[in-house]
Order: sequence, then structure tokens, then C-alpha cells
Amino acid sequence: MSTRNRGRNRGGKSAFGLLIGISVAAFVVVVGVIALSLVTGSRGSSSEAAAAYSQLEQFIDTEQFNGAPGFSIGDPEAPVVLVDYSDFSCPACANLAPSIEELILEEDGYVQSGLVRIVYKPVWFVNPPRSEPAARAGYCAAQQGMFWQYHEEVWNLFAASGANAYNEQILTNRADRVEGLNLQQFESCLTSPAAQQAVQSVVDEATSIGVNATPTVYVNGERLQLTQPLTASLESAIEAALQEVGR
Repeated sequence: MSTRNRGRNRGGKSAFGLLIGISVAAFVVVVGVIALSLVTGSRGSSSEAAAAYSQLEQFIDTEQFNGAPGFSIGDPEAPVVLVDYSDFSCPACANLAPSIEELILEEDGYVQSGLVRIVYKPVWFVNPPRSEPAARAGYCAAQQGMFWQYHEEVWNLFAASGANAYNEQILTNRADRVEGLNLQQFESCLTSPAAQQAVQSVVDEATSIGVNATPTVYVNGERLQLTQPLTASLESAIEAALQEVGR
């Protein structure tokens, strides 16, 4: 083979390698764009959800079970109360969250029509070093009447980065996205003994009533066996509870 032909072969291999490199790079860019669009899409929906949450009454409920704080949204006089023991590090809880949010955000639905209110109780069974700060952060947002707006931000963080991203600084950064939330008060609360005691009391309460897995949901005090599809399972339990109270 002539030197000239060998040179052509080497050139062909280089071109082939370059083509593969360009293809791989293009694939990475496309994946990155898709991922970015998913994250930014979540942020957009968070903004819409936050606006809806702000129109509903939020308060800290200490009347369910043993009196540990839960973060309520909806009419305080609603005939049906759904209590959700969830862990911000729990994938199954992340799967349930959209169904809970759907109940809240549906226009003229159960929550917006005053038939149901929802109480979130944050436990930290799955990954305590990460879940416990997230639970405290939720408590601190609830102190300002903005738990549900913040709840949306935490689940978006979980979807984007997983629970290992949870630490006090990142959780504070997420709080800074919640419109109207006083960040200085949030930061002061986050490291306070009151926040630590509050989230510990939720775990103690959950353990005392036999909650050993998440999510665990109660509707008017009755433990619900969740089935797929989750939204239908919740709605079925709510309808049964409404019938029991004559609504």
C-alpha cells in the first residue's frame, strides 16, 4: 500500500471519530435541554400553584391525633380532614404529592369548595440527616403561613436533585423563591430549638399511632389503604367520608 493510501485511511478514521464525537456532544446537549425544560417547567407550575395556595387558608393544626403540628390548607370547618404523614426523602411520598396537590388546586374541587382540608405532617424516617432539616424548613415556612408554597419548592428540588441535595443552605435558597416569605425569620427559625422540637414531636406522634412507613394517609381519622391510581384512591375515601357526614 502506498504512503498516500495509508494517509487517506488515517484521515478517514479521524473523520469517523470526529463524527462520533459530534454526535455524542449533540446528544448531551439535547438531553441537557430536555432536563432544563423539565426543571423550568416545574418552576412555572410552582408559580401557578403558589398563587392558588395563597388564596386558601393555611394554619398550623395541633388538633389531629396527639397534638403534634400539622400544616393545614383549606376551610378550618371542612367536614373532611385528610392527614398525610410524609417524608421529604421518600420516593413514594413524591409520587403521592401530585395527587394531593391536585385535590387542593382543582378549581371548585374538594378543597376549594370547602369540603376537605388537608394536613401535612412531616416525618423523617427515610433519610434522617436530610429529611429532618427539610421537615424543619417546612415548619418554618408554616410559621409564616406559607408551608404549601414551600412544599412545592422542596418537591421540585427532590425531582431535580434527590434528597441528598437537602441541607440548610439549599433549603434556605428554596425558601428565597417563595414570594412574600421573610427569609430572615425563616433562617432564624430553621436552627431554633422550637423547630427541632416541633418536628421531633411529629415523629413521636406518628410512632405512637403506628405510622411506620410513608406515606400514611388518614381521612377523618381512618387509615387509608392507598391503591393505584392514587388520585382515585384519595377521591374514593373522601366520597365515603362525605357520605358518612351527610354531605
